[in-house]
Amino acid sequence: VFDLTSIMNQNPYSLKKAKKNTLYKEAVNDLTTFHYENCLQYKKILDLLGFNPKHKKSITDLPFLPIRIFKNYNLLSTDKSKIIKTMNSSGTSGQNVSKIFLDKVNAINQTKVLKNIVTDFIGNRRLPMIVIDTDSVIRNRNQFSARGAGILGFSIFGKDIIYVLDDKMNLDINALITFCKKYEDQQILLFGFTSIIWEKINRHDKF
Repeated sequence: VFDLTSIMNQNPYSLKKAKKNTLYKEAVNDLTTFHYENCLQYKKILDLLGFNPKHKKSITDLPFLPIRIFKNYNLLSTDKSKIIKTMNSSGTSGQNVSKIFLDKVNAINQTKVLKNIVTDFIGNRRLPMIVIDTDSVIRNRNQFSARGAGILGFSIFGKDIIYVLDDKMNLDINALITFCKKYEDQQILLFGFTSIIWEKINRHDKF
């Protein structure tokens, strides 16, 4: 059985590829069995596919499901009363969004794993942080987008955090330049999503 606690206590880059592959296979097989036993919709899908999760499989033999399934079904493997946070994918008007439900244990484990990974790069310190986004995406802490969750998660590594886009997603170039000058002799943590960075920063005529 996959030992999550033991893995989270290790340096995230300390294992050889072969060992990582073995652990990944064990983890995905265990998760497949867990969700099969605790999520009725998921069980129905695997039963229709004729897949028996009790038989350990290679990664390529496991049932890969289309991401759109999360738009059509509320897939839960825990009691609704234990859900503390719901994350939504971005979606255009009129379309369903994917929903990911987190209970307290999952939320804590996500934070622990993120901390282990990031501190391997920056150490146990907080850095001045620029977020290439608007703070409006994190205002509702109980139900917000995966984008907002990403920002909120990484913000624990930042200090004097600045959001350089307003609510209309316009870049405050002067605020960005002022911040960079303030910390010009220090390391700065920069966070943003690729498409937003490309559109708002890389293509800006002052860069």
